[in-house]
Amino acid sequence: MVDGMGSISMGSDNWKKRLAEECRKLIYDRIGEEETYEMWRQNKLGVNSTAVCYEHKLCKKGADDAAAIAAEKKAKKEAKAAKKKAEKEAKKKAKEAKAKAAPVEKKISLEAYMKKQAAALGKEETYFTKSRGETDWKAAMKEYILALGKKQAEADAEKKPAANDEL
Repeated sequence: MVDGMGSISMGSDNWKKRLAEECRKLIYDRIGEEETYEMWRQNKLGVNSTAVCYEHKLCKKGADDAAAIAAEKKAKKEAKAAKKKAEKEAKKKAKEAKAKAAPVEKKISLEAYMKKQAAALGKEETYFTKSRGETDWKAAMKEYILALGKKQAEADAEKKPAANDEL
């Protein structure tokens, strides 16, 4: 090789691939996709633009700078993860508070409800669920309605103060 001929020929596809790989490393590993997109939107990316270089400390040399960049990026990721975790916890607490505030009543069938009512009236469990004639049903329902009315009147009497208590 003759003196002064120490240059590298960049005519092959290998250089395109190498440069593309360096760009990928910068965008994905050092700067980040979202940050790069935001810079592009703000027209900070360009042929003569040095904003990217200085903003992300790419123009300085040394292991200390690389470590600082890595630490800064790690801190950003941790902050983002902490924010996501806090939002998730807030949603979970809100959901729990909502569940506590409005307890869900267990759903039961008409048959199960009537069995409970029969037991509350001191009747056998099948009192309102067994087969009977129309006249017998009318009598059973009348008895049930009267018992409900009596219970309601007792509950209302307990809530209202007696006439003598008001004075």
